[in-house]
Amino acid sequence: MWWRTGEPTVTLPHWPDVVETGEPTVTLPHWPDVVETGEPTVTLPHWPDVAETGEPTVTLPHWPDVAETGEPTVTLPHWPDVAETGEPTVTLPHWPDVAETGEPTVTLPHWPDVAETGEPTVTLPHWPDVAETGEPTVTLPHWPDVAETGEPTVTLPHWPDVAETARCGER
Repeated sequence: MWWRTGEPTVTLPHWPDVVETGEPTVTLPHWPDVVETGEPTVTLPHWPDVAETGEPTVTLPHWPDVAETGEPTVTLPHWPDVAETGEPTVTLPHWPDVAETGEPTVTLPHWPDVAETGEPTVTLPHWPDVAETGEPTVTLPHWPDVAETGEPTVTLPHWPDVAETARCGER
């Protein structure tokens, strides 16, 4: 199982300069409890040129322990034109093993106007099996000003079986 081997990586195809390509796709390598379905895919609707459509939606197929509720959906509040609203919030419905705590929330620090701040950080509250270690952190490499670097990469710290690592927020 990949999650016992280390860091899965989500590669975002030259983002946000995807005007030419249309729909970028984020492929999640062997997500937990998807042995039957294979590789789940997160499709981002024509990103970030969504001024015309409003709210793009990220649909996560067969998310762990959501057999009862169906397909959870991550809604991104008018992205990336959030200059007026400040902090957009991504709410993940029924995240694995958070039945007791409710809905964890991923807060994106004033996105994508982060030219001044450098590296925005996404903090995931009460991620599965990290009660002992605290808050794991996903660091996004200088986003979205990646015209010079090409493909930004989001590294997820030992996901989601991080009970063995004891310090999933660190690399």
